[in-house]
Amino acid sequence: MKVINICDKLNSINLTQFLVEKLSDNLDSIKIDTWIKPLEIENNNGDFKIICPNAFHINIIKKRYEDMIMSALESKFSVKSIIFM
Repeated sequence: MKVINICDKLNSINLTQFLVEKLSDNLDSIKIDTWIKPLEIENNNGDFKIICPNAFHINIIKKRYEDMIMSALESKFSVKSIIFM
């Protein structure tokens, strides 16, 4: 059984919402709803994990949105690494 820390879950929701807000100027609502909102994002002192629902989602995110996501995160955080999983 996996124990979910409620603070970690809230942080993930807040980071995803941050991305939604940052990227909404450049992406239409269908792309945001389909590709960005399903992401779970974890930040451990600048080491970010971007958790996608499946392998297909990872491929699309990396091909189309990786640079935008990196720029958005770097605009607010000191980013050491970003891992897509």
